[in-house]
Amino acid sequence: MNEQVKLVFKEHPTMLFTFCYFIITIIGVLYSYFFYKEFDINIIKFADLSDFLLASILEPKSLLIFMSLIVITIFSYWFDNSLRKKYKRYGNFVANKLKAKYTDPISYVIILVFYTTFLVQHLAIDNAKEVKSGNTDDFIVRISDPGEHKVEKTLALLGSSSRYIYLYNNEKSEAQIIPVENVSFMVKKIVIAEDNNK
Repeated sequence: MNEQVKLVFKEHPTMLFTFCYFIITIIGVLYSYFFYKEFDINIIKFADLSDFLLASILEPKSLLIFMSLIVITIFSYWFDNSLRKKYKRYGNFVANKLKAKYTDPISYVIILVFYTTFLVQHLAIDNAKEVKSGNTDDFIVRISDPGEHKVEKTLALLGSSSRYIYLYNNEKSEAQIIPVENVSFMVKKIVIAEDNNK
């Protein structure tokens, strides 16, 4: 790892936590973008910046992606250092010919960006397919149109932001974006399994 980066994080450990939180937030933004894109919703137009700050927490698997980034980073630097110590010619080649202190962080970051984007996109698309197949919890949603009428529909909840609720109608295969103030209530039907011993 670049010695300057190590020194900065060692002298300012809070920056490391801030950087980690920033990466987690970016993963959350990427996940939200790819997930809602599957429903033809450009989430960037509807969500506020504050909505993305907790986006990764709403999908716990995105935190696993972040943890995998840490594990891969630690392992790759450990493996590289082991090779440099064991094989002096390799260490000299990397240090002198490849100018590792400049190229290592840049090339490694590019690889991690592609790796993260691929995993997050794959996760988002899989989750979107699950919603479209009907394998989700449906809610009875009462939508109020002030001054006119109230409509109750059975819809799948995609997510919500500070201003909108994103729902999916499996019967019509359409996504609906509804202002929060237009939703009177949401009811989740709970199916109780019957006891077969009776």
